[in-house]
Amino acid sequence: MNAKLVATVEERRSGASLVRLTGTLDEHNQLDQISDQISGAEVLINLSGVERINSTGTRDWVNWLAGLEARGVRPTLVACSPAVVKQLNLVKNFAGRAIVKSFQAPYHCARCARDKLLLVNVSEMRGRATAPPCTCDDCGKGMALADESGTYFSFVDHVQDTKPVARLGAGDLARGSSASVSDPGDPSGSRPSGSQLTPSSPYLSAFQVGRTPSKGNIVLERASQRTLPPATRPSSDRAWLYVIVALMVATIGVLLFLLAR
Repeated sequence: MNAKLVATVEERRSGASLVRLTGTLDEHNQLDQISDQISGAEVLINLSGVERINSTGTRDWVNWLAGLEARGVRPTLVACSPAVVKQLNLVKNFAGRAIVKSFQAPYHCARCARDKLLLVNVSEMRGRATAPPCTCDDCGKGMALADESGTYFSFVDHVQDTKPVARLGAGDLARGSSASVSDPGDPSGSRPSGSQLTPSSPYLSAFQVGRTPSKGNIVLERASQRTLPPATRPSSDRAWLYVIVALMVATIGVLLFLLAR
């Protein structure tokens, strides 16, 4: 007879809830009763004690996670037991949108007939083709992964182990700009300081720049180029008139001087 599912819920100083599940996840799971005890926006779910999961338990688990997420609660799964890893490999949405931080890998030492569960972080298995090394506590020799299927770590490529970063739409940043964005739900309390624009051209005044939407992007039009009228040049006709008048006055003066003699 399989042990029934037992759950304990604790409140952490950070405000997050810690849920520990042990036993069998089946049709008698009573997960809804656990939801009522979870407060806050973060819940850490330790699954190291889950020994077996049937199809009904899988269905109820997926729906339960979806219900938490609908309430704005962000689940994080840690120390997933081999039974949980099996479901992660079989059911694509078994973790829903939850973060999967760590899991247990089963190892066996043929020399000492000893079994051991090794806690592995999901981040350590990214891009890794072989199982992490594990030594026997009795003989100190290397232990072999107790998995005949060869697909124990397949789920790693289908789950997320970090909080998703807020994605920016095409219209969130102006052309030639950059931004530093952090997750709004980061428990560290950090918040984005806003877009930090790095202009790729000298600043233009509001009177010189026109903005027109184009497929969600803000396009900066080129500054309008106005053709200035040619510089006004002083007329040469008036200068020549002064010269003629001066010559005439000089000529009359010379004539008057000659007549006076």
